[in-house]
Amino acid sequence: VDVEPASTVHGGTIGIDAETTGTGTVTVVAHDDITGDTDDGIRARSVDGDINVTTDVGATVTGDALHTGSGDGIDARASGAGNVRVLANSNVSGDPGIIMTSATGYVWATANGTTTGLLEGVYAEVTSPAATSAAYVLVDGTGNITGGTTGVYASNLGAGDTTVSGSGNTEGDAGDGIDAFSVAGNVLVNRTGTVSGSVNGIHAASTGGGNVTVTGVGNTSGTT
Repeated sequence: VDVEPASTVHGGTIGIDAETTGTGTVTVVAHDDITGDTDDGIRARSVDGDINVTTDVGATVTGDALHTGSGDGIDARASGAGNVRVLANSNVSGDPGIIMTSATGYVWATANGTTTGLLEGVYAEVTSPAATSAAYVLVDGTGNITGGTTGVYASNLGAGDTTVSGSGNTEGDAGDGIDAFSVAGNVLVNRTGTVSGSVNGIHAASTGGGNVTVTGVGNTSGTT
């Protein structure tokens, strides 16, 4: 499934809905504004096929534009082995701003525009304990990320590493600025912008003995 509209897309529910089953891939390229009034701005779904979502500088992707309480800016999920890649050069907003998951593939979000979520700004997770070390979680980019709860939530339930890097500022209005977790893999947080949370600035942990490293981070603040 390949979707590349030449101009603005405005949906009464979802802006763009691109889905496939089996090993088919999903590619969405947005050159202009994408809006979903009561649901996701961009929705991409697969099973074992890879997902690639790219948005251009100057565009805006908006989920839940009418503020009904449901709708992500970019929602990209593979329920099987598909890798999920989001390159957001545009501004993105929704609930969360960007959410992306894979069961056993890697998950990589680059947020170069401003990303804002009613809940998380960016939510990225490998969801299956069966995922190998090749199934990493990476959140990076140069844009600012703000979440109504958590700024960046990055979690790996498999054997892969979790990394939160880049240079933008990160803010969690009612939670942590950055949550970075793994079960068996390593955790690295080296985001150079300011990180702030109403609870923790940064909460990083590996429950299975992986190395946890926080380095090169900008000014960090939290209440605990």
